[in-house]
Formats: sequence, C-alpha cells, structure tokens
Amino acid sequence: MPKVSIIVPVYNVEKYIRNCLDSIRNQTFTDWECILVDDGSTDKSGAICDEYAVADTRIKAIHKTNGGVATARQTGVDAAMGEYLIHADPDDYVEPEMLDEMIAEIQRQRVDILVVDFYCEKDCGAIELKKQTFSGSTSKDLAEEILLQRLHGSLCNKIVRQSCYKSANPHFYPGVDYCEDVLIWVQMSKSDLSVGYLPKAYYHYVQHEESITGNFTRSTLETCKKYIGKLCSLVPEDSSEVRLSKEMVKYNAFCSQILSDKEMKELFPEIKTYSKCYFYLKPIYRIGYCGHQRRAHRYLSTFYSAISHLKTILHLNRPM
Repeated sequence: MPKVSIIVPVYNVEKYIRNCLDSIRNQTFTDWECILVDDGSTDKSGAICDEYAVADTRIKAIHKTNGGVATARQTGVDAAMGEYLIHADPDDYVEPEMLDEMIAEIQRQRVDILVVDFYCEKDCGAIELKKQTFSGSTSKDLAEEILLQRLHGSLCNKIVRQSCYKSANPHFYPGVDYCEDVLIWVQMSKSDLSVGYLPKAYYHYVQHEESITGNFTRSTLETCKKYIGKLCSLVPEDSSEVRLSKEMVKYNAFCSQILSDKEMKELFPEIKTYSKCYFYLKPIYRIGYCGHQRRAHRYLSTFYSAISHLKTILHLNRPM
C-alpha cells in the first residue's frame, strides 16, 4: 500500500499535463501512487496518461466517459489506496519536496488534515504567494474559514488521512463542478477532525484563460447555482456563509457581463442601468481579477450601499 495517493482529474489538458506529471515524478518522497482520471478527453490527454502509466508503475490511468470534474475526483478517491490523499489539477505543478515535508508535518502534528500555503501563478509568469494562516484546530473551523473567504477552498494545498473519507463519508456531487472541493470540507466539518497548518508553499496554482475558475460563463453561472443549492442543504440558508457565497456568485456574474438588463435588475434591484454601473465598477472588477476577490467584494458591497446617495450624480434614477 502506498503512503500517499495523488488524485489528478484530467480533461483536455494536453498542453499542460506533462509539466504536472513531471513535477509529481520528481518528488523527493517516493512512496506514492498517482491516479489519473481521464474524464473523456477529446484531445491527446488520455494517451499522455497511458504513456506515463507505462513509464512509471506508480501512475495509474483510469478512463471514463465525460461526467465533469466532480465525478472524476470521486472516481479517484474511490480508487485510492494510500494512507493519505491529496489532489492536484493537471494544469498546475508542485515543488519537489511537497510530499516529503507535508507527510512529515502531518505526522509530527498528529492531525487528520494539514493546510499549507500555495502560489498563484498567471500565464504571464507573475507568481504570488498566498498565505493561508489558519488559527483554528478542527474541520468545523476549516470549513467556516473557507466559506467566509478567509482560506482557499482547494483540495490541492491540503493533505488528508484517507480514514477521514471513510469516517466523515464526504462525496462529490455529480454536475457540481464549481467549488466541488468546498462541499467536501463542509461535509467533513460534520465530523470531529483535527487540522494543522504549515506556513510553507509547495503547490503552484496556475490560472489559465480557459480554466473554469478564470472564465466565468453562463454555463459556469448555472453550475454555481447547483453549488449554492447543495450548500444550502448542508448549511443553514440564512447563515452568513451562505449569504457571502451567494454574493460572490452575483459578483462574478456581474463582472463577466453575461447577464441581460432584465437579469441585472432582478439580481441587483439597486441598479437601474447596467452599462453605466459597469463603467463605474470596472476598477473593482479589475481588483477581483487580480486575485483580491474578498477586497473586491467589500468594495462592491460598499458601492451598492452608496448607490442610493449617488443616483442624482450618476443619473441612475431616470426611467428606462
């Protein structure tokens, strides 16, 4: 049995997956398995998975019909044999000492889950260290911090004992391919799991133009609605965590300019003219795009509360 299982969902990433897999094979810690779940790729991704599986017996390639990243992750979790589980996305990469140091630390702290910092990297090459300072100690604390946008919700900068997946029994929801990882942490919060933190970064989260989190489309909006629906089944709908999640979806929908004027008025009754508001809110959108979503959300909320006092100046109170 391998010490750790690395789960990688794969779909049409032929341009990036070699870099990801090479970084995994270059780990200084060698007792691992990597489970590649090809989710019905239509490019050469599946063939590349098979190529690496032949070259390294620690790599296993699973091919399935397309069902979305949530089902791909679930397939990987179900197949995992390691004592510990960690996820990686196929267009990202990791530092050579990641597994070595994370496994040593989770054992030293004697916790169920270990959170670490990560790097946020853009196509242009700009790299930013994302500190994940976590002062809590339980899975409930972790889920709350994630839902309140204080911590990144990704599975990729956290290593988990596989026994947690058995005791807490979290699962991915088919069709919910946006924030699917957040729902795992919410489900784990129902069990009394211990969480530790190591202030060091190993994972490079690369933001590509075509990624689902970097390209908010109408399809993404529909997926977000499914996420909110599942979240409301796990967390009280009137909680601050759910309200903030809803606001962030509204914020992303606004910034992407995918909504009609009618939809804008339904989501934002305080706004009378979409185009004029977008002109004034564009700087806030840029702040969010640069990775400061929480700051952008705070500015956006302030703008909404001030709109009633600015109607005359911005001429937003004229009849349509």
